[in-house]
Amino acid sequence: MKWLGGALVFGAELAMYAGLFWWGYSTFDGYWGWLIGLSVPFFVSVFWSLVLSPRAPRPLPKTAKTLTRLALILAGAAAWWFAELPVVAIATAASGLVGTAIAARWPIDMPGVQRPEPPVPDAEPTEV
Repeated sequence: MKWLGGALVFGAELAMYAGLFWWGYSTFDGYWGWLIGLSVPFFVSVFWSLVLSPRAPRPLPKTAKTLTRLALILAGAAAWWFAELPVVAIATAASGLVGTAIAARWPIDMPGVQRPEPPVPDAEPTEV
């Protein structure tokens, strides 16, 4: 079950980026549509990679990380809604909410569970 939560959140993240692009592109005309449509998802992805990704250099505490991730995904769902695509908005929001709930219940990195060590090859010298 733990992979399902991560997959739903990842899908919602991709839908969030697409929604932010489509909102900017469809709301503004011409050059501004492209500029806003490309820059908003870019800056959100930079923020996401700095504080929300699994290997973030400056990670937030767990609760703040979960709430910030959920807020950004719901902002992406709102972007779909304002771009007049309510079905995609509801699917993005539902995927983000359900995925976050599953990931909170069954975290991917469970404390106390040790991963098996990879097998060590024999250390016998070989003849050349």
